[in-house]
Amino acid sequence: MTDQRKKADESSAQMAWLQQRRTVADAEPPVSPRDRLPSDTTQSAPTEAVTSRASYAERLLDALPEAISMTDLEGRICYVNRAFLKNSGLHAEQVIGKTFPETHLVDTERFTRLHQRMLPLLMAEGTVQEVEALAVNLDGSQSAVLVDLTLLRDEADRPSHIVAVVRDTTALEAAESSLIESERRYREIVETVGDLIVTFDVDGRVRSVNHAVKTMLGFEAEQVVGRPGSLLVLPEHQQDVMSQVEHVLRGHSVRSETVLVDRENRCVYVEYSAGPLAEHGRIVGGRCIAWDITKRKRLERQLKASEERYRALVESAGETIATVDEDGRFLFMNNTAAQRLGGRAEDFIGKTMWDLFPPAVADFQAADIQQVIRTGEGRNTVSLSCVGGEMRWYNTTIQPLRDSEGNVTAGLIIARDIHEFKKAQDELAAYSERMIRAEQLASLGTLSATLSHELTQPLTVIRLSIQNSLNDLEKMPCPPRVVEDLRDGLAEVASVTAIAERFRSFARRSSEKATRETSVAETAARVMRLLQESARRAKVALEMQGLDALPAVCIHEKDLEQLFFALAQNAIQAADGQRSRRLTILGRREGELVALECSDDCGGIAPQCLPHIFEPFFTTKPAGEGTGLGLCIAERVVAQARGQMSVESHHGSGTTFRVSLPISGA
Repeated sequence: MTDQRKKADESSAQMAWLQQRRTVADAEPPVSPRDRLPSDTTQSAPTEAVTSRASYAERLLDALPEAISMTDLEGRICYVNRAFLKNSGLHAEQVIGKTFPETHLVDTERFTRLHQRMLPLLMAEGTVQEVEALAVNLDGSQSAVLVDLTLLRDEADRPSHIVAVVRDTTALEAAESSLIESERRYREIVETVGDLIVTFDVDGRVRSVNHAVKTMLGFEAEQVVGRPGSLLVLPEHQQDVMSQVEHVLRGHSVRSETVLVDRENRCVYVEYSAGPLAEHGRIVGGRCIAWDITKRKRLERQLKASEERYRALVESAGETIATVDEDGRFLFMNNTAAQRLGGRAEDFIGKTMWDLFPPAVADFQAADIQQVIRTGEGRNTVSLSCVGGEMRWYNTTIQPLRDSEGNVTAGLIIARDIHEFKKAQDELAAYSERMIRAEQLASLGTLSATLSHELTQPLTVIRLSIQNSLNDLEKMPCPPRVVEDLRDGLAEVASVTAIAERFRSFARRSSEKATRETSVAETAARVMRLLQESARRAKVALEMQGLDALPAVCIHEKDLEQLFFALAQNAIQAADGQRSRRLTILGRREGELVALECSDDCGGIAPQCLPHIFEPFFTTKPAGEGTGLGLCIAERVVAQARGQMSVESHHGSGTTFRVSLPISGA
């Protein structure tokens, strides 16, 4: 006998005494206590045992959530459990003894067709599982149900009853539909998300992967599924990843970073989170979500490199760089600042300005910082500061430092030591003043000589004319007063002539200076140092070559200074300040002479101007920006030193002045 047949027999036996129990309950009147006499114990014992078993089975069936019914072969209902009555909304007396169409719980036509189709199959097989049917609800609507049918047989193995177990599939179908929809949404999310989602088994092989494997690494899913996940990892990182996989398979979640390799063998930096996957309480693998951080890594490297460059720049800068808060407290200080204060940067962090500077200096500097923090506007000042007990000039720039919300929290100080520059600037101003006076004297000398020369001839004519007139008047009668007036005029002419001669003598003495041995290199270096700042602003680089090896020349030191000053200043003023230029002073010995070449690439001199550059008061500069005496004086001092000076210029390119001076003692 098959297992199915055994189950059918067991069900038949159970339903038999259930039917017997129902029949007794419905057909026989209740038994009174007096009917159960001790003398009747022989016949009542089996009946009570059957009744007890039937009561237990009925309670068991009533506890089941599925609706259960039993019908005879004619289709009349013999038994229903509590779930059947609850779902149908009927009472037992409205159901027992009726057919299903009579209860209006089914569609008559459909039920009849289903009964005719299922009954032969049931008679042949004994059971029919999951028959799809429609049930009529209390509100008249219909719902899908699944019915399991079992054929019961009597003691003679004849078919007697049919048991139906009904399961409402509406909720199941809704749950399945929700599950399908949820799975669809989940798959859409997984497939469209930009992060790489991977599941792997206990051997570390990829079980599934989303579409991001294509966009992130360039692989198709079928190229990855079934292969070890470690093959996607850069070889030097594979050991670390496998260690993390083992950690996950032990039931732990991990979060880390690694480097993947795409289809083109390019590195893809990712951060990932991984955790175990379990089925029926057993870990069967793991899942991993990885997101691309290549751009972030690149930015981090760039930021780190930028910070390193910034730190190197700040620490190697020759300027003092520090940040100070509103209370005058140092938050940062570079090595230059610390060295000037005589210590290390960490020695001064946290100290205030009053701890490091005299009160007057600290008050002044703190006030500037507080104003910058309060207004958010930078300041630039040139002032004296006391560093290491020495008062020195500093050019100080203070800029506001803001936090991420834009609030000013401190001041950034960049202080440049300009003490030597300030001294050179003062010297240059004094020298310029002397040069102006020298130019004025030179101009006065030129004017005096010219005026003396121009007045001498007419005065001589006047003097001779008066003398001739006096000689003629002495030979003829003449009023004495006329002779006296002519003699007075002659005396005044002599006086004017004397004055003109004094002008000529003044002009001659203004250029007649005592000569002495003068070092070319020292004089040129001194002048170049004075002109360094104006050359920097004009973007002109000053160079000197071969001057240190030159012997001393026979020229007054101030005259040589005027020569170098005029030549260098001429090049600096010719530069446009838009691009870098160069001025080179080259010196060499040529026999008993020192030859100097002053060459620049500052644009040259226009051809029409070249013949006039040594003329007094000739200048190509705008009105009020030049006296026109610089090159005139330069040529004069060279001539007075028994030297020579020439010029060669290419308009649009540059100019070269050549000077030769006698060597001292030659």
